[in-house]
Amino acid sequence: MAGAIPYSLGIKRRVIVERHSLAFGFTIAPADGTGFAFPALTSYGERTTDGIDYLSIFPIPGGGMRANLFMFRDPNDPIMREIRREPKSTLLRLIPGLRPHLGDFKVTDRVESWVMDLANVEGHLQPGIVLIGDAFQTSCPAAGTGVSRLLVDVERLCTVHLPGWLKTDGMGTEKIATFYSDHDKVASDAHAFRMAHFRQALTSEAGMRWDFRPPPAFPAAKSQASC
Repeated sequence: MAGAIPYSLGIKRRVIVERHSLAFGFTIAPADGTGFAFPALTSYGERTTDGIDYLSIFPIPGGGMRANLFMFRDPNDPIMREIRREPKSTLLRLIPGLRPHLGDFKVTDRVESWVMDLANVEGHLQPGIVLIGDAFQTSCPAAGTGVSRLLVDVERLCTVHLPGWLKTDGMGTEKIATFYSDHDKVASDAHAFRMAHFRQALTSEAGMRWDFRPPPAFPAAKSQASC
């Protein structure tokens, strides 16, 4: 996320949507030192007023499970401080249906948080330089498009464009421009923006058109969940 190198090259960051989403990450473990009754769990917010998109819990190396919470709220909202200071009680208050599945648990490390802008860059068409992934356009973490966009960029660059570029001398802007205008890359970037707006609308807008979203559900014991 650091922009020091692009900035030094005269590449500027252009914010399209400021403070689009919030992400929190921390590690949890059962208080009794055993294990949870599920291998992984995903839970969506129960009310649009909470601004919660979803909580994802999954195992990590070294024991414990990582909990990533994605929200669409004002970063200055008091709930943001509550999550950082009292993550357990705040999480159970926001998603009360978690209690029977998590049981008595503890947060074992510091809560990390990020405020994400939707942004891209300008001044990036320069000889010999290509920006890929979030260096070119940021992704909403809740939409889950960051890695797929990066892979599309790498695949198009390495299998389509670079082989042709290296057949002739130089690496001018006319070559570089073909990457940024690549059909698959452009489609991937556009899809990421659409999904970012879709996730925000799905989370925070009430109305009939959102009534068909899957209701919050939870796993049976010892089964993987996507709820």
